[in-house]
Amino acid sequence: MKIIPPQRQQQFDSYEEQKKYLERKMKDLVMFEDALDKGYEENPELEEQLVRAKMVPILREYYKLFVVDSVEVTDAEIEELYNAEKEKRFSHRPRAEIKQFVCEDKETADYVLYLAKKSKK
Repeated sequence: MKIIPPQRQQQFDSYEEQKKYLERKMKDLVMFEDALDKGYEENPELEEQLVRAKMVPILREYYKLFVVDSVEVTDAEIEELYNAEKEKRFSHRPRAEIKQFVCEDKETADYVLYLAKKSKK
């Protein structure tokens, strides 16, 4: 099942799931070939979509080659930037203030109150 992307392979553990997946893919390929034979690739209404479909993987590869792979960053540079920016960019500030907790029973409420008071210290 090499045609299944790795992140989706766990969905196809059983033989039956693999078989259904392959049957769907085969139907798609047969319909695709039939559409090509009937000239749908030359359909002016699809031209813009086909250009966009080609553009995405080309731009992704271009970006990887000329941006990501062309930059070399050392561990020292990463550490230097982190230390310079950690207070401003990498600290976790509270984003919300909790005014009220609702609990199912008094025991849980007392425990939540204990934890809240303990965290303020």
